[in-house]
Amino acid sequence: MTSAPYDAPSALPDRPRSADQALITFHRTCGAIPGVVLGLRQPLVQVEITTHDHAPHDLSALDSVIADLTGEAVPTALAARSDPAALLLRLHHFYGALLRGANIPVFDPCHLALMQKDEALGRHLWRLTVPAIHPEIAVAALQWLVQAADALIGPADARNQRFAAQQQRLSELKQRLAGYSLGSTNMIHFLKAAHDLAMPFEEVGSGIFAIGHGRASRWLLSTITDATPNLACLIASNKQTSAQVLRKFGLPVPDHKQVGDEGEAVRVAEEMGYPVVIKPLDQEQGRGVFAGLRSKETLQAAYREALRYSKNILVERHHEGEDYRLSVMQGRVIKVMHRKPACVVGDGHSTITQLVTALQNTPEQQRAVRRSGQPRIAIDQEVTGLLAEQGLSAQDIPAAGRVIRLRRKSNISVGGTHHLTALDAVHPDNLALAVRVAQLMGLDFAGIDLITRDIAAPWHRNGAVICEVNAQPQLGYRDTPDLYHHILEELVPDGGRIPLYLLLVGDVLPPLDGLFALAGAQECNTISMPGGVWRDGVQIAFGVRDSFAAAKAMLLDKQTTAGLMVMHCADVARSGLPAHSFTEVFLPADEAAALALAQNPAQQQVRSLLQQHHAAAGRHAGA
Repeated sequence: MTSAPYDAPSALPDRPRSADQALITFHRTCGAIPGVVLGLRQPLVQVEITTHDHAPHDLSALDSVIADLTGEAVPTALAARSDPAALLLRLHHFYGALLRGANIPVFDPCHLALMQKDEALGRHLWRLTVPAIHPEIAVAALQWLVQAADALIGPADARNQRFAAQQQRLSELKQRLAGYSLGSTNMIHFLKAAHDLAMPFEEVGSGIFAIGHGRASRWLLSTITDATPNLACLIASNKQTSAQVLRKFGLPVPDHKQVGDEGEAVRVAEEMGYPVVIKPLDQEQGRGVFAGLRSKETLQAAYREALRYSKNILVERHHEGEDYRLSVMQGRVIKVMHRKPACVVGDGHSTITQLVTALQNTPEQQRAVRRSGQPRIAIDQEVTGLLAEQGLSAQDIPAAGRVIRLRRKSNISVGGTHHLTALDAVHPDNLALAVRVAQLMGLDFAGIDLITRDIAAPWHRNGAVICEVNAQPQLGYRDTPDLYHHILEELVPDGGRIPLYLLLVGDVLPPLDGLFALAGAQECNTISMPGGVWRDGVQIAFGVRDSFAAAKAMLLDKQTTAGLMVMHCADVARSGLPAHSFTEVFLPADEAAALALAQNPAQQQVRSLLQQHHAAAGRHAGA
């Protein structure tokens, strides 16, 4: 799906609007632009949408319904507008909210252009340009939003019936969106921070992103970096191995034993003495973990559930205490979270079922439902079993102030809550322990899970244990929204930027000697051009599709200290610019070459593209 950024619009249909015709319609997909244009800094997709002057001015139903579905309200200034342009700007707002809610990184503003206007028929043809990491899913989301908007801005008496069909399509769309999700919530927060800091980023493959260009770039997969040893990840990914390593260094880990079947699990638990923990030895983020098991029956049920995640199951001695996650980055603790299992608190008149329903309807839990399609906490088998241990049933009314535990583990994915703990409230020995564990494992980022009765007391005096080491810890955004910015500012040198020079050429490539001389004068060690990439006069990449792809390959290469991009005007016109900004843009110095370029049909298009990109980038930066 590719096209030139400025191809001609298609014509408006020549028939007048009938009574049942849509008030807003998706006209066509113009194409995808893998580079950057119009002052925007992400790959783009362009579509054309037709609006009608007959559309009602009241957009409150659209604002209310879509905001509820996406969790993001329309900005106040935009909500006050009801003109056709404002309708399309709303679609872009909801488009971004919909994709980000599915963990797809789109952050740029949009670009809106009125392509044609038919006064007689009261219709406008608009070209909407939006950020799109994955063009195919971007178009699907925009098509759904246009159809949903048409249903919601139509006659009030028909809205519910018209929108009902769109709700089913939204469920199908969300299933498609899930296939494009980054998975880790860390990654989308890192990319948003990079965007805020004007650091370029590019997906290398399989959710791995290069943040920055050339030698100034770092590669990230969540909190696994290009400096994280593979051996360290292998050790941390196996709970039995990581405990063996830590035990050899005299560090506190719980006793456990791997079991082969349910019967052995029961025998080991009885030898250890209840309560015990069941956990897979090769899973993360609490998958298949069940703590505080106090009977044969609860252990058997937990064992069967854990088998859904892994066949490698540990029975572990349970340790009483509070659960803390200490996040370590490059030799220091950067964050401590106190984690608690899901619970409700009695009010003296509501049943436990009613309290759980109220919990499900909180904004945080509703955001989880929008992402996953199901609540994190419900009256299920685990809740019913825990209630029985507390002498309760779902229909009981607990006394005011009584805390009712609903989950055995504290992970957010099952309704747990996390609260920030100030570093100065943590005993220095506990901070030092977390740092030592990360260093022994060889991890630059690590999440150390500590069970302790008192985080303000030293671990070696109160029976604390390290229950898990995570090589890919989720850092969390809610309590520390600036953390990702601070990490990137420290992690990525020079803001991820290197000197970049752009040389525009026509159909004929200048002599290599001249290109090498130009690169040398600008102290560029790498040149990209049609056909490949050269470093220090030696070709290192061959058969690259075009000059745009060659430039992208050069930007990803960590050995590029400064780069000269030699690009055909036609490639720029088709694909956009490979970078958001350049140290300098050159035209050929040779008079004949300059004349040939001036006569190239794509040159004026590229000049316009460069000028509009520069002007729009200034407006976005000022905004």
